[in-house]
Amino acid sequence: MDHPVKKQPADVVGARNVTGWLVFHPTHFPLEDIPFQDIALALLPPSMEMEPTKVPSEGGLNVTLTIRLLMHGKEVGSIIGKKGETVKKMREESGARINISEGNCPERIVTITGPTDTIFKAFAMIAYKFEEDIINSMSNSQATSKPPVP
Repeated sequence: MDHPVKKQPADVVGARNVTGWLVFHPTHFPLEDIPFQDIALALLPPSMEMEPTKVPSEGGLNVTLTIRLLMHGKEVGSIIGKKGETVKKMREESGARINISEGNCPERIVTITGPTDTIFKAFAMIAYKFEEDIINSMSNSQATSKPPVP
């Protein structure tokens, strides 16, 4: 099965910063189909992949990661929420810095920066928001849908 989280090479910037790209598309749900290990591996720098003993634990290395999610404008609107309330809540609850590129292109970039645990929290919150939106749209479309015209 092809997973929506694609591992991309991460560049180590200095000793404590890692940058990587994830292409995220909300139609690849439910989340249970994405093994947690795939998400974790996508966030690790290449030097850490084969040496699990180097993975920082709590109280270990203080590594700041940056991931970028490429999304359509509609999905970004869902993350922002009315008057920015949804993204504000995600920032506060996850502890990650979440920045969204300007809306002058059909696709926008959501940048999430912070320690690994905050990135996991923010990414999970975004993914669950999309899953919630999909479930809501399916229940709304079933309630208002008309039978197909032959």
